[in-house]
Amino acid sequence: MAGIGLIAAWLAGSLRLGFAFLAALVVCIAVLGIVARLLLMALRRVPLLAPLVLRHGVKNLHRPGNQVVSILIALGLGVAFVLTVYFIQTSLIAQIVKSAPADFPNVFLLESRNRTSRRCRIS
Repeated sequence: MAGIGLIAAWLAGSLRLGFAFLAALVVCIAVLGIVARLLLMALRRVPLLAPLVLRHGVKNLHRPGNQVVSILIALGLGVAFVLTVYFIQTSLIAQIVKSAPADFPNVFLLESRNRTSRRCRIS
C-alpha cells in the first residue's frame, strides 16, 4: 500500500495528494468490504423459494475458503474505475466541443511527457 501511495505521490507531484489518494482508496476498499459482507449476511438470512439450482448457488457463496468478498471488492473497484473514465471522457468532450471554433480538428492528441498538445486533422 505504501508503494501505491508513493507512486500516486510521484505522479501527482505532491506527497500530500498521493497519500490522500491512498487514504481514499483504503476507505473505498473498506466500504466495499463492509457492503459485501452485509450482502452475504442478507443472502444467508433470506429464505429462498427458488429452483434447486439457484438455492445451491446462493448456499455455495457461504462455503469456507471462498473469495466472494474479495471478488465483490475487485468488481466494485473495477466498476468505479470504468465510471470514472466514462465521466471524465464525457466531461472533456463537452468542454472541447463547447470551446472549439468551427474549423477545429476532429482529432485532438495530448502528449503527457512535455505537457503540450498536438492537433491533427483527419480528412
